[in-house]
Amino acid sequence: MKQKRPTLNDVADEAGVSLATASIALNKSKRVHISQTTRDKVMEAANTLGYKPRAQQKSSAQLQPTKRVAYIVNHLDRDISINAVNGARETAWQHDYILHAMSYANDSELKAALVDEVKKGDFSGIIIGSNVTREISLPELPESIPTVLLNCYCKEKIEWPTILPADLIGAHQITQHLIDKGYQRIAHISGEEWMDASKQRLDGYRRALVSNNHIIDEQLIIAGNWMFDESYHQTLKLMQLASPPDAIFAATDEMAVGVYFALKELSLSIPEDVAVVGYDNTSLASHLVPSLTTMALPYYEMGQLAAETLLNLLAGQSLTFKNIKLEGKLIARNST
Repeated sequence: MKQKRPTLNDVADEAGVSLATASIALNKSKRVHISQTTRDKVMEAANTLGYKPRAQQKSSAQLQPTKRVAYIVNHLDRDISINAVNGARETAWQHDYILHAMSYANDSELKAALVDEVKKGDFSGIIIGSNVTREISLPELPESIPTVLLNCYCKEKIEWPTILPADLIGAHQITQHLIDKGYQRIAHISGEEWMDASKQRLDGYRRALVSNNHIIDEQLIIAGNWMFDESYHQTLKLMQLASPPDAIFAATDEMAVGVYFALKELSLSIPEDVAVVGYDNTSLASHLVPSLTTMALPYYEMGQLAAETLLNLLAGQSLTFKNIKLEGKLIARNST
């Protein structure tokens, strides 16, 4: 009898770590913090079991991908979505699958048309993604098609595997960074209040203040709309307070740009007068002057894990999880 090839699940079990940790370690990602001891343990488990990614088992010339998986996402115009798609696409390709990314630009009719196309096509499985973390209502899909949710979730389908960023932990870490730097009056300009990413980041900010015995001043918490023009105006309001903030946590890097513009207009220096942090570690963060301290979220790794999870389902493997949250990494730069 032909011996069964070891899977990523087998490696995770052998190393005593989660599937996500095993995936990140084997992909040698440095964008997510994992101790060297854990990385070594995963690599040792892989060597012991003889696990190798498909890409290492066959040359690219021998690959004959005839199987397809679909990736349906609302937008593909941001670093978040692009990184997630790239991670999923490369992982699918390593396993002889071609990933087809389809964006419907929040157009409900186009979304329905794409879903119909997937139903009619010969797609083995589906990844449903979102460019912002949120609850979604799912289209009608055949139960026979394995489905994984990426950066979104659905209460109607709690049995579907869901990959999300650990925003609460990330917001706590970046607020803690400001506290450790000695800042006392830390403001937070959030995204739209109904979105999960906004709620989680605000909650992480609040928890960091409480755990450090800082008083939560509601005047320093302002709801924004993810856009830099809104954060620009909100920053001007914050700096008019009798006791203005000495640090501002913008819920995204784009919003941090608005903070920069407002502080420059007020002739305030960053970080000498006011420190600024963003979130997401988009490409613009390192190009701002001063460069922006931010939280890098593992969207590429989330895409990898979503594809690996889908491929495990297609292989008939049982999953040891239904909901995984991946932590990001603090990127400290010159704005703090």
